[in-house]
Amino acid sequence: MSFFRRNINGILGTILFHLIVICVCLACKIGVIQKEPESYIIIDPQDFEMDDKSQSSEAEDEMMTDEQIDQYLQNLGIAGSNYSGTRTYQPSSGQSMSEADMKAKYEEQFLREKYGDDYNDAQNRTYEDYIDQSRMEQYKSDNKPRNMVKSGPALVYAELDNKQREVSYLHVPVFTCEGSGVVVVRISVASSGKVSSAEVVSSNLTADVECLTNAARTAALKSSFSKISGNKTEGGKITYTFVRQ
Repeated sequence: MSFFRRNINGILGTILFHLIVICVCLACKIGVIQKEPESYIIIDPQDFEMDDKSQSSEAEDEMMTDEQIDQYLQNLGIAGSNYSGTRTYQPSSGQSMSEADMKAKYEEQFLREKYGDDYNDAQNRTYEDYIDQSRMEQYKSDNKPRNMVKSGPALVYAELDNKQREVSYLHVPVFTCEGSGVVVVRISVASSGKVSSAEVVSSNLTADVECLTNAARTAALKSSFSKISGNKTEGGKITYTFVRQ
């Protein structure tokens, strides 16, 4: 303690000296102003002129006159004619193809490709003709029995005692007989759908009776129907109409 008392002036002087040094350093640090370097871009005035010219040029390109539009449509019409191989319309010099003409031309090309050789007949048909044909096709489709099969010179029609049972396959007889007429075959159908037995019950034939009845019976045995549950045999009949070959 006596040491500090004896040297108090020296100690205080040292502290004061360091404080002065610190204050001077801080003052110098604050006084220095650091300026960031500035960068400059030099733009040539000609660049502005070139940009203005390019923008004006693009604006002129986007604007088409009426004559240019007509020429463009005319070129489209000629290109379409060359593509189809036939020129159905060719505007004369100085004459432009209107939008309606182009539409009519492409419609005609589409119809020619669709109908082919029947194009002229299709053009002469009226709306009523299309309606009548559509109704006739719909009538034929709706009234075609599912248990009737026609192939070549024979028409086959099946009728089961169980009306809920459907036909899976009706075999059409292939025959070389000379006669024609109707043969009715009585069948027995197993639960599996296969025909277990077939017997000719009636026939109305013009000739070759044995040949046609055998063909009908053989075809009946090759037919099949939908399956049912249980071990039950159901009956039915198949009518064969033979047409003279």
